[in-house]
Amino acid sequence: MGRAAAICLGELGPAGLSSLDAVRRIRSSGCCAPVVLWLHDRREAALLEALRAGVADFLKQTDPLADVIAAVGASLSNRLPAAYPSTLARDDLARIVGASQAMNRLRSQLPGLAASDCSVLISGETGTGKDLAAELIHSRSRRWRGPFVCINCAALPESLLESELFGYDRGAFTGASASHPGRLEYANRGTVFLDEIGEMSLHAQSKLLRVLEAREVHRLGSNSSVPLDVRIVAASNQNLAGMIAAKTFRSDLFFRLSVARLHLPPLRERKQDIPELLSYYVGVLNRRTGNAVAGWTDTALQSLIDYDWPGNIRELRNLVEAIFIDPPAGPIDGCDLPEWFGSETIRGVAAPGGDRERLIGALSSARWNKTKAAAELRWSRMTLYRKMKKYGIAAEQSFQSLCAVPR
Repeated sequence: MGRAAAICLGELGPAGLSSLDAVRRIRSSGCCAPVVLWLHDRREAALLEALRAGVADFLKQTDPLADVIAAVGASLSNRLPAAYPSTLARDDLARIVGASQAMNRLRSQLPGLAASDCSVLISGETGTGKDLAAELIHSRSRRWRGPFVCINCAALPESLLESELFGYDRGAFTGASASHPGRLEYANRGTVFLDEIGEMSLHAQSKLLRVLEAREVHRLGSNSSVPLDVRIVAASNQNLAGMIAAKTFRSDLFFRLSVARLHLPPLRERKQDIPELLSYYVGVLNRRTGNAVAGWTDTALQSLIDYDWPGNIRELRNLVEAIFIDPPAGPIDGCDLPEWFGSETIRGVAAPGGDRERLIGALSSARWNKTKAAAELRWSRMTLYRKMKKYGIAAEQSFQSLCAVPR
């Protein structure tokens, strides 16, 4: 297919296939050419199904020729460049470590998600690799040459949200001495990764929804808008459906973000991948540090398999990094594991059960040093203080009293 090619399909695709079946077959063949579809059924369910299949744009059969030309031109402007590094794109899936059914399914899902330009919502506990999945979706998409901008929604204070996301013009507020594009503008023609989207306030959600619907941003202090061409990938470790029921998350934003959905299971549900993950990180750190650590003893390996890994892959990686501070000469044994591993505090309090339990465990192990606890949890200090307030944890509350608080 030529470099400037787009595919236009009517209600009936080639060889008698339905149009959507034809799109799926095109995508499964590895072809990333944009597809413009004449769609008679324009109900929301039909549009979502088409987006999930990989359709770039929709037309009605009554649309004038000028609209058809414009739709094809817009699709071609975002199509996959001819110089796409296909070998690298295939090799990058090796970063997904594990031969479990869940990881095999993830590797099979990612190419289709990347080929489409629809929004993706990634769910999973903290530390399961949601950021890696988002990065791979971007790197294998036709936007791969564009920027990949990660926005941690939990780390943006409400007072700075609009200026950080949308930008501002000179004079918009005290101290705005020059115009400044927001992070969404920086991501133009690329991908925006909205991490911890469940932490965003309802006010911020409404502003983000307007931007996603209009596909344009208004800088603070500006009367004009800036067109926005971005793909949205969002992630959350929270139950967004439950938050919708509790009216703390907007249902319209949820459906806007979740055209396609991807769930990453916790490590405790795929323990057969633990030996391969440990081997992978030992190899990475051997190459990085110039050491030659020779793997694990059976005793150490079994203790790691038996552990529940509340911090998931991130905790496992941190454990291996801790061992490499003073690496053993031979295989890693139980005595080489860091002191915090397997402690009753970590096992009993921070085991799967929610943010409150993890927060209590981190504060206890850090002896109430907020900076150390935030670092252990991979949260900002602002997120840690907000969680403490949310769960009624006073700044100097004792560990014993915390454990007695009803959940």
